[in-house]
Amino acid sequence: RPENGLKGSKRQAATRLFRKKTDSQSTNQLRSRCRRKITHLRRGSLDRFVSIYADEMDRFPERFMVLIIDFDGRTDRLDVAKGRIPEHLAERVFILGALNEPEDLRREIGSYETIGLAMAKDCRERTNLIWAHRDLCHNESEITRLKAKVRPILFPSA
Repeated sequence: RPENGLKGSKRQAATRLFRKKTDSQSTNQLRSRCRRKITHLRRGSLDRFVSIYADEMDRFPERFMVLIIDFDGRTDRLDVAKGRIPEHLAERVFILGALNEPEDLRREIGSYETIGLAMAKDCRERTNLIWAHRDLCHNESEITRLKAKVRPILFPSA
């Protein structure tokens, strides 16, 4: 007799439904954690990276980190930021940001979600439509490195 009093196909359907619901909850929790971590890194991201996340990256050699910094109209900030990254982690750390105010970019293009989706589309389709914007084009060298490292992970069949 089948366990829980369910006959074969009903038991299998119940198991699939439970597994599907559990998987989607796990995915949502993971997305939520990722969003929190990215948001957490925005302010003082370099200091937090050096004091906290660099050690974690040593423990997890497959981990990549994208730091969002405020360029304040100064393209030399990328070199300053790269100088703070430990040399042995430099290939796995990417530093991006809007050249001027991110709010200006949001007003011009759309919500931050819209901008993020356009960035992902550029990565998947091997284009640079969003990255060619005047407030993002200074990220070109970092984007080239980032796409080469993470594209095969995020978009393996594209």
